[in-house]
Amino acid sequence: MKKMAILLIGLILFAVPFFPSVKSAQKPDYAKLTLVKLGLKDSIIFGNYEIKFADVNPDWTQALIEIYKKGESKPSKTALLTSGGRMFYPDSTNPILEVSIGYIMSYNKVIYLEAGSPLKKAESKTLDEGKTYKPTYLDGKVSIKLVDVTDSSAKFTVTLNGISYTKTIEEDSGQGFGYKISSDISYYPFVWIKVTKAVKNDYAEFDIWIPTYPVTSVSVKRASQTGTQNQTQGAPDTVVYNDVMYKDEILNIYYNGTTYKLRLNQVGLYSSFSLFKGTTPLETFQVKAGGYHESDKAPIGVEVVKDSYDTEYNRLTVKVWAPHGASAPPILREAKLKLIVETTSKKIMLGDKMILTVKVVNEGKGKAFGLKLNSNIPNGLEQEVYPEKLTITKLDAFSEYPLATYILTPSQVGSYQIGKFGVEYYDEFGNLKKVESDTIGALKVYTLPKIELNVDNDYFKVDTSKDNKVKVKFNVVLEKGNPAFEFIENATLHLEFPDSLNAYSRDISLGDLRANESISKEIIFTVNKAELSKVSATLTYKDALGEEHQIEFPNLVIIDAVPPAIVEKKVKVYPEAQELPSFVNATLAGLDNETRALLAEELKNVSEAYIPPQPPKTNWWAVFAILFLIFGIGFGVAYYNLKGKYEEAQRKLARRKPKPGGLPLKKEEEVKEELEDKGIETL
Repeated sequence: MKKMAILLIGLILFAVPFFPSVKSAQKPDYAKLTLVKLGLKDSIIFGNYEIKFADVNPDWTQALIEIYKKGESKPSKTALLTSGGRMFYPDSTNPILEVSIGYIMSYNKVIYLEAGSPLKKAESKTLDEGKTYKPTYLDGKVSIKLVDVTDSSAKFTVTLNGISYTKTIEEDSGQGFGYKISSDISYYPFVWIKVTKAVKNDYAEFDIWIPTYPVTSVSVKRASQTGTQNQTQGAPDTVVYNDVMYKDEILNIYYNGTTYKLRLNQVGLYSSFSLFKGTTPLETFQVKAGGYHESDKAPIGVEVVKDSYDTEYNRLTVKVWAPHGASAPPILREAKLKLIVETTSKKIMLGDKMILTVKVVNEGKGKAFGLKLNSNIPNGLEQEVYPEKLTITKLDAFSEYPLATYILTPSQVGSYQIGKFGVEYYDEFGNLKKVESDTIGALKVYTLPKIELNVDNDYFKVDTSKDNKVKVKFNVVLEKGNPAFEFIENATLHLEFPDSLNAYSRDISLGDLRANESISKEIIFTVNKAELSKVSATLTYKDALGEEHQIEFPNLVIIDAVPPAIVEKKVKVYPEAQELPSFVNATLAGLDNETRALLAEELKNVSEAYIPPQPPKTNWWAVFAILFLIFGIGFGVAYYNLKGKYEEAQRKLARRKPKPGGLPLKKEEEVKEELEDKGIETL
């Protein structure tokens, strides 16, 4: 029973098809062109070589392939190949080209031929993150940009012929990038990159592999315009569908009034399809990636484009071939857009900038067209937008695209409400759709208030013999502002002082302080040494974002405990002015007579110069005698003067005696009055 169980498990495991992960890609030996359908005598012109389908055996099981050098009429090499067979040019030891037949289709008289070239290591390269490298040996056809580097992988954007591909490559692994030559022909891998070392956010080292024959000039040469082959009427010779199909999707193909249905059952290296005519199943088949299947039950051919299958989203790119006149309408799918707005932070400091990134993600299978972004930035925020104009016109399924980056600069502190962003687009059905982002919320802008630290007294003179304690009051003051957005947190005042001082702590916790607030702390210093001591401070605190800051305040306080110096010096002390007389008297009394006399004489000579001169004494007898003499002389002078005047008057009076015929004489009284008026006394 145990053996039977093991056998059954083994049968089940072998019955399940194996689909290797696309992410574990191994470097192929050859870079190859897409399968090309050739009729008899048709050729592929591959650079300087022509690969020709020259002949075929009658039952269409073997094809003769010839390789010509440009300008030569004789083939350089020929080989008879069956389906799956291959040939090398010039030889298998050092090949330049490899040619193989994928399929021989006897049904419509064509073969599918594949040409390629061995991959060779071109160089090892070191590239810094964000830098772009263009290999000169590929004639500028390829550019390689290192987008991002982690500890174990590197993300590249490789542009080939104007088409960019972005892939993340793990360390010690590789990925290929195809060169699209035309709508039907690609060269894969035209560039293979293997990462050998990745240094996060710095650089990556990688190997570059390219085809030995890196030519991108490829065309198909038909035998003639009319054709040398008689194709069967209704053969699948026209591509009616060349697009993505998802698992379980059904593609309708219309031809000659008949509806064929192609269903994708499974996605992988070997993908499974089912073909129906109407609702009648015709066949179920598998197609290898890069392979082709042509149904023998309907004029339908199915080709899976090489390296197109995606097991993550269960999709692949398929080419459906049908006869001329057939049609296959595109499969319309619903796009599912999601608008994501990301910010660096919703809290910033005034003077900083906020970066707001808007990207759109399509989580649906359908494409979106004509995208239009509607922003919602409030007033008070200066904005710069990159790009200034939205350039995206189409968003593929399961993809994302950065729409815009806003750099916002606030003009003042406060809270800014940023609303929802919106995007408008058209889906594959032509319907106008709108989606909005989540609400961004409030952008809060903070700043640090101006801080002052002062003390009530910055100098103290201390006599340690009396008191060795000094009280210092520290005041922390924050300027006026908006307390909600201007504050400091976890503030601590750290004091720096020498060993000559002591305090209960060097760190003073102040806590959180807001604009318009102040706080005072009194610290008692103990003076340990009689010397000059300086106290400095450092204020440390955090801003609203948790960033630490500090301000230094040197030499805030000086404590002078140096005692005054004692200097011995003989100084002559002189008595005060009021003490001089008693001092001189005492000094003279203590001397002998001879010395006393000499000193007294010297003192007299000195003091006499400062004594004002005495006025002379009045002799009153002399004064009285002089006064008597003056009065006597004056009296005598007055007497003789009056006597002369009297005598003169008497003479005048005598001359006035009456004469005959004269005027009457005046009376005696009148004469006396006249004399008295003149100051003459009459007797």
